[in-house]
Amino acid sequence: MPIAVLISGGGTTLRNLLEKIDAGRLHVAVRLVICSSAEAKGLEYAQRDDIEQQVVRRADHADQNEFSRTIFDHCRRAGVEYVV
Repeated sequence: MPIAVLISGGGTTLRNLLEKIDAGRLHVAVRLVICSSAEAKGLEYAQRDDIEQQVVRRADHADQNEFSRTIFDHCRRAGVEYVV
């Protein structure tokens, strides 16, 4: 099942998901990682595993609806079924 992961910084959740996937304990494919900061350490995990990354900053959008729409447009383009 293809998923996207939203991270806020360190990427602890992403790292844990990737470890479970690598161990065969979780049967999903992380296709996209979205973060609000290009400097987030968690993006390193996505780079390491060659996972698409998008930086979507709230400040670059007129309002919360536009911000959310941008995030989910990326998810649709990546073909994900769930967002974590």
